[in-house]
Amino acid sequence: MTKERIAEIRRITDAATPGPWAHSDDCVFIHYKSPAFDRMNSKAVVCRFQCRTGSRLKALTHEEDEANKKLISESRTILPELLSEIERLQHIVENKD
Repeated sequence: MTKERIAEIRRITDAATPGPWAHSDDCVFIHYKSPAFDRMNSKAVVCRFQCRTGSRLKALTHEEDEANKKLISESRTILPELLSEIERLQHIVENKD
């Protein structure tokens, strides 16, 4: 993976809503501290899931649906970790003598 591609992915990741993200039955959300309270008690929706039954779209199984929610919600913290590890390994390879 080129340094340019890593930089592009990092820019996309950094521009997204800060994480960590969590998920519920119908959305991915973040917890945030409400100015009206002194603790993390509020949620802001990052994206919503729409399940359409009875349409021409193939319905996902419950397991597929849950796996997709988990992937989307966890990607916010996984992507930066992976990018950092790639950069670390590239640095080792570049400085190997």
